[in-house]
Amino acid sequence: MALLDLIFTIAGIGMLVAVVQTILKQAGKEDYGLWVVVAGSIAVFLLVVQRVAELIDRVRTTFYLW
Repeated sequence: MALLDLIFTIAGIGMLVAVVQTILKQAGKEDYGLWVVVAGSIAVFLLVVQRVAELIDRVRTTFYLW
């Protein structure tokens, strides 16, 4: 179930970023729109890195590594 939550979280961030970026683009603030996209990408990247770290930790404990 945690994987499904992660997928919905990433999709939600993507939709929010797309809407905000479109609004900023129409308002003539393309620079801010770019920063919104960068911030959204970093947020998603951090979520994925967290899950990969959990996966590595589980593999270590499963196979008694370290």
